[in-house]
Amino acid sequence: MKTYEMSASGTPGIVHLEALQDDASCGSVAAHKPLIALVDAGNRSAGELLATYLWASGATFMGEHTIGAGGGRDSQSQGGALGDSGYRALVSDNFYIFDPTDNLRAGEMDEATLVDRVATDVFLPKPKAPLRYPVRRRRA
Repeated sequence: MKTYEMSASGTPGIVHLEALQDDASCGSVAAHKPLIALVDAGNRSAGELLATYLWASGATFMGEHTIGAGGGRDSQSQGGALGDSGYRALVSDNFYIFDPTDNLRAGEMDEATLVDRVATDVFLPKPKAPLRYPVRRRRA
């Protein structure tokens, strides 16, 4: 599955997509067997990226939602101004986009178009690789 790193382009409403190259030194799958991964709310940063790659490869997940810090941020960043409020927001500098449709291309793209495309059901969990979270039952 093709993966892109998305970052700001410097033009409002336009994002930049850079294709991530496969790294042969990372190895390959030795046996195609079912994989179940356990995650919890403590999963952060690189752990979330690893979990996302495993999910994109068909792994089933069980556990809790992660904290959502996988994008990371530049600690040297001054942040973005929030209008005329005098406040600045520190947010992720980049995000990873998985493209199971093979329709995305590297380069600049309209942000709203990308959000619409990512929000379509081709990017949602499939029965083949669902995100399963146990239901907590109340004790009587």
